[in-house]
Amino acid sequence: MTALWRRRAGVKETPVDADLFLVLPDSGEIYHLNAMGTALWRLFADQSSAEAAGDTLALAFPDLPRAVIDADVAHFIAELRQRALIDSL
Repeated sequence: MTALWRRRAGVKETPVDADLFLVLPDSGEIYHLNAMGTALWRLFADQSSAEAAGDTLALAFPDLPRAVIDADVAHFIAELRQRALIDSL
């Protein structure tokens, strides 16, 4: 079964120019997202799997090899999980 991911409730977003910063509700810790991270974060507003997120990013970044996108998605999900920014369903 494919894992589904969704943003953790209560995480605050602060956009600054093209960047997005996330603030954890419990600790106030700040996490910076680059363009790809921001796109993924937006996908996790609703539940999404890593594969579905990779499919969407492959359309948005057609010049990147799919293997690179899949590795970036896996790394990003691991980072968000470690920082308690997303929940699995």
